[in-house]
Amino acid sequence: MDIYQTRINVFNAANQSCSETRTYEIALNNTVETLELLVSSIESFIKEAGVDRKLLVGIGVSMPGLVDSRKGVNRTYLQFDGPSLKDVLEDRIKLPVFIENDAKAIALSVWRDGVAKGKKDVLVLFLDWGIGLGMILDGKLYRGASGFAGEFSHIPIVENGELCICGKLGCLQTLGAGTALVKKAKEGLKEGKSSLLAKEELGTLSLHAIVDAALRGDQFAINLFAEIGKNLGKGISILIQLFNPEQIVIGGKMAEVGQYLTMPIQQAINTYSMSQISGRVTIELSRFGKDIGLNGALAVVMSEVFDYMQKHHH
Repeated sequence: MDIYQTRINVFNAANQSCSETRTYEIALNNTVETLELLVSSIESFIKEAGVDRKLLVGIGVSMPGLVDSRKGVNRTYLQFDGPSLKDVLEDRIKLPVFIENDAKAIALSVWRDGVAKGKKDVLVLFLDWGIGLGMILDGKLYRGASGFAGEFSHIPIVENGELCICGKLGCLQTLGAGTALVKKAKEGLKEGKSSLLAKEELGTLSLHAIVDAALRGDQFAINLFAEIGKNLGKGISILIQLFNPEQIVIGGKMAEVGQYLTMPIQQAINTYSMSQISGRVTIELSRFGKDIGLNGALAVVMSEVFDYMQKHHH
């Protein structure tokens, strides 16, 4: 799930997709209507995909926000008094449900089946509308005391910066997230900067359109990514100093521009990080493309089921 859309698919135990991915327009918030919409979308997907319910081992939900996966609650979205989101979904759909923060789910997926396989200390950045961070430390997904570890987007990067959605000023979110990229693009276009994006409707300018323009060689879009990449690199330098990772993996919509983002990130790391620590870090793209979120949700179910089977095998 992202803040605007939910994509659903069904996979077998060999991680192979068994159906077409379907996209549902669900804007995340805290209303009961949205929860109902999610339940009915899952139900209609199961029906349309023609899957035998008895064969489903569980549902993995990968979503943005402050997710406590042990308690099955999201403290940002779909938060209600009473039972947890996990309990509500299990009660309605009659299947085990596993909920995880999107960046942590993606980190799990990249580490289990992707470019970070076999690595012990990896930071996985999910760069979409927001900035997510999943950390594999010493060969395990690191969740922290309440499950909220990795809220990297809300570290302050500049004094007296812009107001962030979290209520603080100058967070990395306001300088390096997809929302910031779109905002900067709109400002530039309003000033009359020449770009392939000039023909786009400003009100509905999307992250996708800016990524697309950069990939088509649009200098205005490429410059925006250079600026965003520099800000992200500054933040990532702090992470490198703290966690000394061997690899940093970048995924999500913004990562689709490839080197237009990784090069400015690398330059900023060279500027702001101690070379003895950052010298051995490799920056890689996740290579999961647009299915990255689904891969994350799948990895959550697989690791939970795997853990359960290991515990009960004896």
